[in-house]
This record gives sequence, structure tokens and C-alpha cells, in this order.
Amino acid sequence: MKLFATVILFLKLTSEIELHGQQILDQNAYFPVNLQNYSPPKDTANQANSLIAYNILKNKFDTIHFLNKSIYSSKKFSSLRSEEKIDSKIDSNKVSYVFSTVKPADQLGEFPNYPISTVVKLFITFYNPTNGSNSFGTCSGVMISPEFVLTAGHCIKSKFDSSYAVSCIVIPAYNLGKQPYGRVTIKNWFSFTQWLSNGDLDYDIAIMSLNQPIGNSTGWLDLSYNTDSNFYYSGNNVFNSFGYPAYDPTYNPVFEMGERMYYMNGYMDFSRSTNLICHNNIAYQGQSGSGVFLTDSINNPKVFAVLSNGSVFPPYHTCHCRLDSSMYVVFNNIISKSNSIDNNIIKNQIVFYPNPVKNVVNILFHEMNSSDANLEIIDMFGKTIIKETINEYQSSAKIDLTSIPPGPYIVKIGNNTQRFATRIIKID
Repeated sequence: MKLFATVILFLKLTSEIELHGQQILDQNAYFPVNLQNYSPPKDTANQANSLIAYNILKNKFDTIHFLNKSIYSSKKFSSLRSEEKIDSKIDSNKVSYVFSTVKPADQLGEFPNYPISTVVKLFITFYNPTNGSNSFGTCSGVMISPEFVLTAGHCIKSKFDSSYAVSCIVIPAYNLGKQPYGRVTIKNWFSFTQWLSNGDLDYDIAIMSLNQPIGNSTGWLDLSYNTDSNFYYSGNNVFNSFGYPAYDPTYNPVFEMGERMYYMNGYMDFSRSTNLICHNNIAYQGQSGSGVFLTDSINNPKVFAVLSNGSVFPPYHTCHCRLDSSMYVVFNNIISKSNSIDNNIIKNQIVFYPNPVKNVVNILFHEMNSSDANLEIIDMFGKTIIKETINEYQSSAKIDLTSIPPGPYIVKIGNNTQRFATRIIKID
């Protein structure tokens, strides 16, 4: 993480936000995207893998190449299939159910604050170029930066036909019709040719870039990866997954048909293939793309995988596509490039350092347009734990964080004309 972090402009978003030419939300038109059944890649000998970007407004596909030769060449990067031994055996006579069934998220005390605020419901329009038809589906996802969402690959491109996402409305912490953080649309999506062309569930993963940095309001989770299956099997690592279950695998409606956020948690039982980590319990249509996250020792939640596929018949199991090192680097390259563009627009307006911080965080900023500003530091439960006034003529400030617990916090600074937000990490 860089020593100095430039804060990007904080925009207050409401449910009336402009949709940038994409469709107005008609929830009755959307049906949850089918939960995938496991099947091998179309061509098991095909190892070539590139990142594909689709630009919503330009209706244009591009292949993205990176200069990091240690992981990929100019045309493809390694699929890293030799990283570990795969435990693919499913013992139907020994089903442990260490992962819970789904439970209502709005019964949790921190709902709808951070980190639950990072959970998003996706309303997606698909276009099938073969017959020129549109279809409408819902998935789940999670914020991974102020303007990026992580979700499943099959939420942007079908494995079974040529349909792909041509627009998407993103609603953080959606619940029973409520939109506490507003909504926003996407401008691009990114995924891998191993999914898009080869249908390889080991790459059933994608990211979406947003038209507005709504993550400055919701917060976001850091990406992470671990290629050791024992990390996912350990009872010491309790993983959480939040999403919007709507139909069971055989199309029977469940719960509130995707209108209510639910969660499940636990640890994994087995690996199905290189990147598929699985647990012995059922998942539902609408949960596709749900992030799988783990809170680390400093109370910082990190996302390791997305919900990908499951069994239609008992004994039920659910598999998640985990990030490997190549996905992690590629996605962070995309996110960093986007952030650098935005930061150049408002360069040097406000910087925070150091970040992470042990005791005192320093803040440098220009005059706040001849008006005092309020500074708030907000914890993961949405509670304001520090509140101070910044004089209109101040160019710097020091905030002592010694007394607060380790973990992620949202910092907001604003007056009548300007608002800024960023995230800082407090460490021991």
C-alpha cells in the first residue's frame, strides 16, 4: 500500500441517481440467474488465458495485456494449475454441513453498515447476439474498491449460449425494496477467456467498474487469495457469504424471492478442481457472485472467492471460485489503473498518511472553500467514533487513533460544497 493515498471525490448517491442511459429498474422483469451445475471446461487441453474487457457505452470488446512478465506473456498468462494437489472426492455418506444454511442478514446488529454495506444486488440485462433478444437476471456481488464490484463470471456471460451483460444496476445493501446507499450503473466488465470462451468454472469470476464511486459511501473489501486448500478447511477460519437467494436449484421460490439479503458462514469441506472450494450445503439461484470473505486478525474483512456452482440433487454442495495469484494481480492492476486516473483529477486535494496507521494519522488538505468542515471517523458498524471540526484556513491536521481498536474505518470530510471520503486501516 502506498504511503500517501489521494482521496477521491465523495458523491452522495440516492435512488434517484442518473442511470447514464441504461434501463430504468423494473424489478418484476428480472429473474435470478441460474446457479451453475458443475461441468468441465469445453476444451480441457486449452490453457490459454487472457483478460477481456467489455465497454458498456461503446459496445466494444478489448483484450487487456499487462507488462508483468513474471505472471503473463503479452498474449496470455499462466493458469497456474500446478499450484496444489486437488481433493476432488465427494463422500456422499459423510456430509458434515459445517457451513450454515442461509439466515436473514437484517437480523444482525451491524446491518446495513460496514461490512454488510459492501454486499450488492445486481440487476443485469443480457443480450444474445445469435437471435437479438434480451433477458434480465439478478446476481449478488461485493464492493472491492470505491468503484469496482466482484461477482461471478456467469453473471456477465452465459456458459450455455452467447448471451452477455450489456447493462447492470448495482444496489448496495438492498433489502426488501430499501436502497440505503442508492444505486449506480456499470461502465465496463472484465473477465477471463477461460470462462468466456472455454466455460472453465475455475475462472467463473469477473469484476465490474461503476459509473460513480459508490464505495466511498459503502466501504469495500480488500481482495486476497490463498492457494492452500487447508486454509479453507480449517475450523479456525470462518468464512461469510452474503447474497440474495430467490429460487432453489429446481426453480421453486424460496424465502422472499431475492428481495431480502441472507447470509451463511462456516468453513469448506473439499476442493472440486484447482480454484473451486466447496462446502456440503445448498445454495440458491440469486446467490451467484456472492463474495466469500474472512475477517483477519486486525478486523479487516478480505474477500477470497465468489459463489459459482452447486448440486441440483441431494447430497447438496456449493462451490465457490477462489482467486488465484494471477486473478489477484490482474484485477488489482485494473483497479489501480482506474484509481490513478481518478486521483489525477483531484490530485493533492487531500492526503492521509501513514495508512495503515498505528497511532496518529496526518491529513493534508487545501482550504475548504472558505468554510469550516466536519471530519468523521466511522467504524465498521456505522458508528461515528471521532468527530472534529476543521477550520476553513487549516492546511493540515493530526488525528490520534491510539485508543481505537485495530480494523478498517471510513473517514469523511465535508462542508456545504465539498465532500471527501476514504478508508484507513488501524493496526497494532
